[in-house]
Amino acid sequence: MTTTELLIKLETIARRSNEELNFPEYALTTDNLMKMALILLRVRANIPVVICGEAGCSKTSLVTYLAMIVEVQLCTFNIHAGIGEETIMIFMNDALKKAEKGETWILLDEINTCNRLGLLADLISNKKFKNKPIHPNIRLFATCNPYRYRKRIQIEERHVENKVNLVYKVKPLPDQILDYVWDFGIIKPNDEYKYIQIM
Repeated sequence: MTTTELLIKLETIARRSNEELNFPEYALTTDNLMKMALILLRVRANIPVVICGEAGCSKTSLVTYLAMIVEVQLCTFNIHAGIGEETIMIFMNDALKKAEKGETWILLDEINTCNRLGLLADLISNKKFKNKPIHPNIRLFATCNPYRYRKRIQIEERHVENKVNLVYKVKPLPDQILDYVWDFGIIKPNDEYKYIQIM
C-alpha cells in the first residue's frame, strides 16, 4: 500500500470529523498503521497504553501523529531523572484543566527514567492522581525503554560496572503497570529507511 492509501485507512478508523486537515509528513507504514489501530482499541476502551521499545523506534512520534489524526489535545511530559513531584503536579494540574474542555491524551514520555515512578505508575494503573480520580476525558499513554543489560562483550570493551551495565539508564517498571505494556521491539530496516527519508 502507498502512504496515501495507508493514510486514508487510518483516517477511516480514527477521524471524528470530515473536515479536511493538512497533516505533517509522516513515515506511515503498514506496521505503524496496525499499531495505531490497536492503540485506538485500547484508547476507546479507556485502557492505558504503555509503549516499550528501543530508542528511535518511533514511540513518541506515533502517539503524537495519532493524536493529530484523532483530533484530540495531546499533553506530552518529557520525563528525566531530575523531574520532581512538584513538576509532575504542575503538569497534571494543567492537563486536568484542558480535559474539562474535551478529550485529552497525556503522554508520559520515557516514564522509567523518573525517580517518581511510583506516583506515575499509580496514575496509570488506578487513574488517580494524589488519591483523586482523574477527569474521565483523560486517556493515558507512557513510553519507556527496555530494562536490560549490555552483552558481556560490550561491558568488557567499555570497562564499565554496576548500573552502567544497563543499555539505558532506566528503572524497572512497577508490577502494577506491566499489564499495560506493549513491546514495540526494534524498528524494521525498511521502516527505518522510510523514517530517514522523511527527516
